[in-house]
Amino acid sequence: MFIFFERKSISSPQILHARLILFSSAIFLSVATFFLKYFPVGSYDIYPKCPIYDSTGLYCSGCGLTRASDSIINVDILSLLQNNLLLALALPFIAIYIYSLFVQSIYKYKPVIISLNIRDFYFMMFFIILYSVLRNFHFFSFLAPIQI
Repeated sequence: MFIFFERKSISSPQILHARLILFSSAIFLSVATFFLKYFPVGSYDIYPKCPIYDSTGLYCSGCGLTRASDSIINVDILSLLQNNLLLALALPFIAIYIYSLFVQSIYKYKPVIISLNIRDFYFMMFFIILYSVLRNFHFFSFLAPIQI
């Protein structure tokens, strides 16, 4: 994976696309923050349950994402790491992507280019599958999300 920091001009449709993604992300994050702040995860039953965990009893790579998102909003880093380590590892890349969208929509150039080749994609998929498998073994129980 390569992250290039360079100044690359973008066209009007790309600017519109960046603004649309940024605007929809802002709305989604605002609504999610409102719900997680005023309807805590452990106190209300409005949040979806993992269908894989409900049907098989096994944790998938997404189990604990809602609680991890709640931890981000409440700035509880330890709880974030305990609920979903994968989200904690992805946060810097998500932040770089949002920063890039913001700069694209305001200043009309792309400051960051994240380049993935097929080998990087396969490595990430292997890592996600390995994470999903390991968090179900007793020896790696520290990867499993905290039970409510």
